[in-house]
Amino acid sequence: MNMRYKFYFRRKFFWKSFVVIGHKYEATVDKMLLFFEDGGVQEIKNFKDCEVKLKQDWVLAQKKSLEAQTGQPLNMVV
Repeated sequence: MNMRYKFYFRRKFFWKSFVVIGHKYEATVDKMLLFFEDGGVQEIKNFKDCEVKLKQDWVLAQKKSLEAQTGQPLNMVV
């Protein structure tokens, strides 16, 4: 099961958000890849000009993923 979270970013003034199951920054070509639950992918070009915001739902998704990988609970203060 993939964990969903909101990925927020803005280039200048207005924040945009997407519900994703993952993201990855490709530094060599300066783009952010967003991965969606339906198997879709979206890229955001010139990502160095953007600001990103990840909230508590992302932290909890990362925690669940790490717990699944290690097979043991992690104690975190969120």
